[in-house]
Amino acid sequence: MESQLIPGRARRGRHLAPSRGLGAKFNVFWFGQAISQFGDYLSYLALPLFVVSISNKSISLAIVYSLDTVPTMLFGLLGGVLLDRFQLRKVMVYSDIGRALSFVALARIAWMAEQGEVLGLTSIFVLAFVIGIFGAGFVNAMFTIIPFLVSKSHLTVANSRVAATQNIAFAAGPAAAGILIDRVGYWLTFLLNSGTFLISASCLVLIGQVDRGSEPGQRLSVLKEALHGLRFVWREARLRVSTIAVAVANFVVGFLESTYVLLAADVGAESGTDTGLIFAAFGVGAILGALTAPSVTRSWGLGRALVAGLAVYGGGMLAFANSKFGYATLLLPLAGHVGLQWMNVPLATIRQAFTPSVMLGRVMTATRAIGWATLPLGSLIGAAIADSAGYSMVVRTAPAVMILVALTLVPTVLWRDTFTPPETVPQEGPS
Repeated sequence: MESQLIPGRARRGRHLAPSRGLGAKFNVFWFGQAISQFGDYLSYLALPLFVVSISNKSISLAIVYSLDTVPTMLFGLLGGVLLDRFQLRKVMVYSDIGRALSFVALARIAWMAEQGEVLGLTSIFVLAFVIGIFGAGFVNAMFTIIPFLVSKSHLTVANSRVAATQNIAFAAGPAAAGILIDRVGYWLTFLLNSGTFLISASCLVLIGQVDRGSEPGQRLSVLKEALHGLRFVWREARLRVSTIAVAVANFVVGFLESTYVLLAADVGAESGTDTGLIFAAFGVGAILGALTAPSVTRSWGLGRALVAGLAVYGGGMLAFANSKFGYATLLLPLAGHVGLQWMNVPLATIRQAFTPSVMLGRVMTATRAIGWATLPLGSLIGAAIADSAGYSMVVRTAPAVMILVALTLVPTVLWRDTFTPPETVPQEGPS
């Protein structure tokens, strides 16, 4: 231990009383995130469809997806140090405002396109990157702030609720986007998306200051603190193994997620309604997975739930990619996305529960940066192979990697020793 920690001053919210469980602060925070997540998934379908309306190549979709996800990797270690130094709530508010303004700009571009102006993709690429920057800061801060809003024993439930509302948005957002695009065009869809971020920012202002507990007795340079956080991730076996496993798995997820609209056509979806049903199956499965994750983790343990989730997601998507569209086959991607949430909820809880509170910003951003580094890589490489060798060949074999990753985790500490989060974690300094 490089330094002793001294207690920081408790800061009380100006509007809502603090709670040891899922109380008023968390509930208002949760409501704001539910609204902004709905906006996220309006654009989840609207943005790639807008890109397809200008250029229908796989690589164009992959570039937009990569520019949206690369900032999570770039934010990485240095961004985590800043999160540990700054007020998390303010970081989230400014990120919401930045995303709101970016979607206003995107709405203007869509309006110009609908008026008949010939547009290139450069401005869309730039805005996707800017939105990704603000989104990375927001999400990293969101998962860092949750342990300061609820007690450690409530972490899995809190993460499950955030995941559940995210996936309700995943189910409803694309369907709403399709209706809006057909009736009023892309521009209003993007404008409404902007409004959801302003609602989220308002909720964050309402909860007031958030008590972060103990503060460090001394600070090192930003670079040294960043390296200290990375060393902690490597030394803590649960963090190290889960981060490496997710990085490998995300190589496949990056390709699949960036080309979902092409996957729908590949399995035989013949209309927008068919595509919407596939997206709805993704969303319904993810909702069920998020809601059942606390029970699964209580029965199996965090690590085993994560491993099972990897295997179920890979198996469901592998079976779906090798099937033909029909109402019965919708159960396959539904089951796959149940598994995806069995992986995501315990993954977030492991990171939060096995990390000292004064290092949460660094550890959350470091693990997410490493885990997400392969998302854009997988997206770009997979799309390049698909454009040259055929999409069907790639998508019908890639999910098998997820199953292989799950099997390699069975002999590790992740399977053996993450049954329940500890009530206390050694407070390694400095922060």
